[in-house]
Amino acid sequence: MGGYATKSAETDDIVNCRNTGTVSGSRYVGGIVGGVLNNCHIISITNCRNSGSITGSRDYVAGIVGLVNGNAKVDSITNCINEGKINGNGGVGGICGQYVGTKIENCRNYASIFSQGIYTGGIAGIARGTVEKCYNAGGITQLAEDGCGGIVGTQSNGNSLNIQKCFNKGNVVANFETISNIGGILGRVDPNTQVSVSNCYNIGTIEVNATTFSNINGIVGAEAGNITKTNNFVLNGTYQTAPVAEEIKTAEELKNEAILPLLNADLEEAAWEFRAGENEGYPVIIGLQ
Repeated sequence: MGGYATKSAETDDIVNCRNTGTVSGSRYVGGIVGGVLNNCHIISITNCRNSGSITGSRDYVAGIVGLVNGNAKVDSITNCINEGKINGNGGVGGICGQYVGTKIENCRNYASIFSQGIYTGGIAGIARGTVEKCYNAGGITQLAEDGCGGIVGTQSNGNSLNIQKCFNKGNVVANFETISNIGGILGRVDPNTQVSVSNCYNIGTIEVNATTFSNINGIVGAEAGNITKTNNFVLNGTYQTAPVAEEIKTAEELKNEAILPLLNADLEEAAWEFRAGENEGYPVIIGLQ
């Protein structure tokens, strides 16, 4: 169920669409597109915005696209915004529930996300390809045991994932008896999978309410798989267990000009800057409001 399309089956671009109404259904629920299935190939979804509440009683629920499945593809989701509350039950994201394609870029989520199932993310619940220059500002709550992240919940099974130049400022809360793989940027990583997280930062609090828990970290929760993490930073006090291979910074350090060369390290072009009066004094992504 989608505000503009359901189970899309034709190659096309979706541009400049907006949904302001409430959308509800079972699974494959999105504000713009419900599901991209059955060998469908969409070139791009660009400049779309959702401000309506999106609710799915089952899985794959998001503000823009509910599901892109393994036999389909959306080459890019670019400059899309979600401002509507999201409520689902597994594979839930601010922009996309599950993404299969090349790149999600310049996307933002501002609304709260709630899931009663696994794999929840501020931008995508499940993703492969590249997630670049995106940020999440909405609170995330997951009532399940595995895979919750400020940007992406988990990478798609057996597929590589590259998250770069992103930040999370939304609080990430996980409530369940046993919990693992919760991160400020990425939650879960499959073993034997190539994952890269670089030039990102997290200032959102990570809160886990469980009898037992493991792999709770400021940037990437899980430590399985082949993970490369470089030039990432975590606000001191936002995590429950010690981050692995991330650099902890105070709020004052993250708001100081000296952080920019560190966040922009190893990039061909700078991605981070400060803009007066924006983002509570923390770095912002160049070219992205």
